[in-house]
Amino acid sequence: MVRSIAEIEEIIANNPYVGQFESDKDVHVFFLGSELTAEQKDQLDEKANDNEFIMVDGRTVYYMLKISILDSALGKGFLDKKLKIVNTARNWRTTKKLAEL
Repeated sequence: MVRSIAEIEEIIANNPYVGQFESDKDVHVFFLGSELTAEQKDQLDEKANDNEFIMVDGRTVYYMLKISILDSALGKGFLDKKLKIVNTARNWRTTKKLAEL
């Protein structure tokens, strides 16, 4: 799940939700240990709804929320528990800070 500064900068540049959120707390980035299989991606896509927007880009999942992360599917451990994918997540503010290190 380790990413280089260049990879983090690319993740920031590729944010599909630019201009669509009010607070950095509304967008989270999940850094995956490996890419999802087609079946795992389909299961993840099924979790998207009017309050949870999901976009997968390789080993990165962009997640925009209109609800609290604590009330969301991914916030409740869907990636770890259901899909068995090693991951770590950071909100958008922290993701941007990582690029400044």
